[in-house]
Amino acid sequence: MYARYFLPGARWNWYVIEGEPADGDYLLFGFVTGIADEFGHFRLSELESITGPSGQKVDRDPNFTEGKLTNVVPAPDS
Repeated sequence: MYARYFLPGARWNWYVIEGEPADGDYLLFGFVTGIADEFGHFRLSELESITGPSGQKVDRDPNFTEGKLTNVVPAPDS
């Protein structure tokens, strides 16, 4: 994973696995934690438009270091 975005004060996290420019935006793919934990596509502009209940905005984690997907995604039950 290459980046982490998060909504301060909430459970929402977006872990970016890959991305590419698309129509003046960036189309990203990654693992999202929130109501349900799942893989999905999201646009950078979507993240930038989110406002939490107290007015907080989604932010990029400046301390996030690249790592393995297994550091975030739980292993499936055997």
